[in-house]
Amino acid sequence: MRNKLSFNNQQIFDNMKTLLFAVSNDDENDLINCCKILLYIAGADGEVSHTEWQVIFEFIDSVGGSLKVVDDIRDFDFESANIEEIVKEINPDLYRILLYSALKAARIDGLSDQERIQSVELARLTGIDIGVAAAMEHLLNMEDELSDMKRSLLMKS
Repeated sequence: MRNKLSFNNQQIFDNMKTLLFAVSNDDENDLINCCKILLYIAGADGEVSHTEWQVIFEFIDSVGGSLKVVDDIRDFDFESANIEEIVKEINPDLYRILLYSALKAARIDGLSDQERIQSVELARLTGIDIGVAAAMEHLLNMEDELSDMKRSLLMKS
């Protein structure tokens, strides 16, 4: 049996996807529930845009999720979902990765006030300090800036 908590902090920082896969690989329900939360946050503004869906599909693919996961979430009713019940079903080791990924998906087309409010609610439900949630959003902004800088330096004008 694999020890799911054998990662040290540097390994977690270096490879969040490996941690998510290691924890959720034994039970695809964790991944399905994580995706439901991503849809809930991304859909807080009333819809899950094409680009938000793309980020969620990339998330599923990055952790080796199957087409079953996609099928299970495709018709998920994010507008009437009970986030508290879904969160209870998710391995707590995934909470920070979940919040980071939810913010990443929701902000791809601009983070709406409703999406930010639901992200704060997710942080509260999972015991993540609001300062940590704000730092995650800042980190995502910095990642975008770095990506833009890299593109501008490497791409021919």
